[in-house]
Amino acid sequence: MKSFFTRLEVMWAAAAFGALLLTAAPIANAQDKGKLCPYCKTTGKVANEFYETYKHLEEKAKYCSFCIEKDKAGRGLPWVPCKRCKNKPLQAKAQAEFALLAKERLDWVAARRKIDEETKVREPLLHLETEHFLWAWNIPRFKGSDKKSYDMHRGLHLYAERMEKYYDDWQRVHKVTDKDNVNTKHQIFCYESQRASTKACNLYAQIATPNGKASKQGNPSVYVTWWDRSKRPTDEDFHLELIHNVNHLFTATYKNIWWLHECAVAYEGGSHWWEIYYFGRASTRCFVEADSGAAWRDYKWQSVVKKGVLADRHPEISDVLTKPGTSLNSVEHPYAWSYIDYMMHLDPHKVMDFYLVIKEKKHPREAIKKAFGVSIPKFEADWMEWVIDTYSIKAESPAIPKRLRRR
Repeated sequence: MKSFFTRLEVMWAAAAFGALLLTAAPIANAQDKGKLCPYCKTTGKVANEFYETYKHLEEKAKYCSFCIEKDKAGRGLPWVPCKRCKNKPLQAKAQAEFALLAKERLDWVAARRKIDEETKVREPLLHLETEHFLWAWNIPRFKGSDKKSYDMHRGLHLYAERMEKYYDDWQRVHKVTDKDNVNTKHQIFCYESQRASTKACNLYAQIATPNGKASKQGNPSVYVTWWDRSKRPTDEDFHLELIHNVNHLFTATYKNIWWLHECAVAYEGGSHWWEIYYFGRASTRCFVEADSGAAWRDYKWQSVVKKGVLADRHPEISDVLTKPGTSLNSVEHPYAWSYIDYMMHLDPHKVMDFYLVIKEKKHPREAIKKAFGVSIPKFEADWMEWVIDTYSIKAESPAIPKRLRRR
């Protein structure tokens, strides 16, 4: 009998111990969940030191191949999982989140590296994605217009910041928003060599060009170029080129997918306007134009135009309006800019209305009539009067941007 009760007591003890284990596990779990961590302040995450070093460059970027590849521990993310975290469930959650984000970034780089393979560059390109731009870049160290030296990584971020600012300025001045644009992501390829850029023109702009510069204006929206230092020796020169050509991308994706090439005033005049808005001079010509450019002047266009109007030696607007984008000669470029300058004075948003009618493949006279409510002869007469009252023969070129920037 004694042995029977002993066995029964053992069984009861075992059952009680099992029940204790079942209740103890949730209690321990609950205690673990509530545990504080002095290392990460109970977030499961700590600051990524690599990111902190480059934060001034990376905080506005979505992806940057330089940081993703160089920072093997953090993949360029602002944080990494806390290795010493006292709160194990929170640590596990942070590790799982980090793994997904790291994979996403590595997959992005892998997709972009196909560009390196296809254009057969000797050294890896840098790739960057910001809110409105996708970049491929291998421009080596250069001196900026601020006299600072920029290596490849910092140079790319400099231009990415400039183009995002341009995007904001363009929309603010023309009074449009992202909702007005069919495409809000533009791809820019900037190469050191003409050879690689020429390959990229064929692949991504889908145009064979002899000079290694081309754009595909629509969806996708692409500009491919290389920094030809013999023709564009300075940072400002290259910046001007991008301002001019990226304006083509912007206008081509406004409301519908179509470029403005049918009307040189809209196509070239609009891009020149933005060059002068930023730098007081226009230096960029698209592809191969009507003449060699021997008479090209990239400064004091207000003086050139006013002298032409006063002497009655300016081209007829009806003749210039019907020329396609790359058919202007050197004399006509300042006037194409000035017509747009006058339109911008009247109403920058109505300039977009003018563009849109042309994008609908209608005659420029219809575009002027619809946007500004006047005939071409009336527009020309009003423009001449405005030029005489507004432009200066003696003023230096920066006088124009000072006026324009008040908008």
